Amino acid sequence: MNSWLSSTNAKEIGTLYLIFAVFAGMIGTAFSVLIRLELSAPGVQVLQGDHQLFNVIITAHAFIMIFFMVMPALVGGFGNYLLPVQVGAPDMAFPRLNNISFWLLPPSLILLLLSSLVENGAGTGWTVINKLTRAYFTAATMVIAVPTGIKIFSWLATLYGGSLRFTTPLLFTLGFLALFTIGGLTGVVLANASMDIALHDSTYYVVAHFHYVLSMGAVFALFAGFYFWTPKIIGLTYNELLGKIHFWTLFVGVNIMPRRIPDYPDAFAGWNAVSSFGSLISVVATVLFGYIIYDIFANGKAVNNNPWLVPSYFTSTSEFNNEAQTANTLEWSVQSPIPFHAFNMLPVQS
Repeated sequence: MNSWLSSTNAKEIGTLYLIFAVFAGMIGTAFSVLIRLELSAPGVQVLQGDHQLFNVIITAHAFIMIFFMVMPALVGGFGNYLLPVQVGAPDMAFPRLNNISFWLLPPSLILLLLSSLVENGAGTGWTVINKLTRAYFTAATMVIAVPTGIKIFSWLATLYGGSLRFTTPLLFTLGFLALFTIGGLTGVVLANASMDIALHDSTYYVVAHFHYVLSMGAVFALFAGFYFWTPKIIGLTYNELLGKIHFWTLFVGVNIMPRRIPDYPDAFAGWNAVSSFGSLISVVATVLFGYIIYDIFANGKAVNNNPWLVPSYFTSTSEFNNEAQTANTLEWSVQSPIPFHAFNMLPVQS
């Protein structure tokens, strides 16, 4: 236990980040389900008419999902684990700072959760912004939208030039592309400041926009990374069928799940019921993902240095399998799982 607390090894710290992100994601998902249960029908449901509590849950859900799930997993988890291996470094720079950067997160999460118990809680909503900043957000929206549009085309061109195998990581990648594009196109409209305020205050438009970018963009990218890198990190295969079921269940579930205001007219009851049903489908997908993690450790088969080496139907002999090379970067040259000390000397630029 002490070694985990004081570890300066990037792989152990990356593992801590990933475990923490999964834990925080479960808390954030629980909050989102509470929101959706309250909105499952008009009138008072599970929160006993406490609209301030609804806003507190909205605020906590937003902060937890972004700052304690997406960012720790993407930057802290995959970054710590893979970046040193990809550049041939023995560890991250400033390893002790790397350690403390993680251990600042758990108390931060605890303080955020405890803030809901102080007076009436932090119920500023999911924006937590002052409307006086509209000029900045107008400019920022345009600055973000244009390069992102270029990136979409570069990703599509990369796919066009590749040889696609529709494994679980690629399905999540394509799902990310489709949903992120929808989120991006709806975001361009928000560069109009007056339109932005109208869409914030009275519609689901902005809620749907950033959920398509984050809930369906960043999270789908996270799952793509998980299924692609898990065989390398753990050294065991995942169940391909379960992975594809997880993708389709989540893809269906998240596409019927926006939420924001604690009550609404009876005329909107039908679509809100559908949305709440989508939330429950997403929970089923999350539970399935938990089982997939268990299945990896219980039934996963050992993999070679490059688990994505060649399609199985191209492999005829072990000699062919050993000689075929589909990647030439460093991470595929070390064994799976990645050794505790993959490299013992600093990389030298040639």
